[in-house]
Amino acid sequence: MAVTPTPDNPNGWGDNRNLLDEFKYSPNLILRPGDSIRVKEGPFFERQDGTTTSMAFRGNAVIESIEDPPDDKVQVPGVVLHIQEVTRGGVRWAFHACRITGPTRKADGIMTSRPFKVTKARKPHVVHDVPFPRAV
Repeated sequence: MAVTPTPDNPNGWGDNRNLLDEFKYSPNLILRPGDSIRVKEGPFFERQDGTTTSMAFRGNAVIESIEDPPDDKVQVPGVVLHIQEVTRGGVRWAFHACRITGPTRKADGIMTSRPFKVTKARKPHVVHDVPFPRAV
């Protein structure tokens, strides 16, 4: 999203996301950036024979940021976690954006967009700050 143009920024470039310091997901779970969590369920594809394939991933993740976008700026409203997947060896890997609140909607006929479910990681992995491997 672009920011409002100003004399020193005439093109309106920049970032004006509504980032949260913490989010109360449930009565016993408050999410903060840096927390180690597990993400499950989420959007899924439904085949013609009725079987489903979930888009959730296995393992732990670390919360990078928590965003609450305005409802008029997104197709499906809800709080979004920007997370980084952590491998079993403790290396930060892929980035994901996971919607954790909001309605469940059927999209494109085969995909159902539902919020992810979040739990605290039972065994938080030690996260090593290792750079991403470079492609050769």
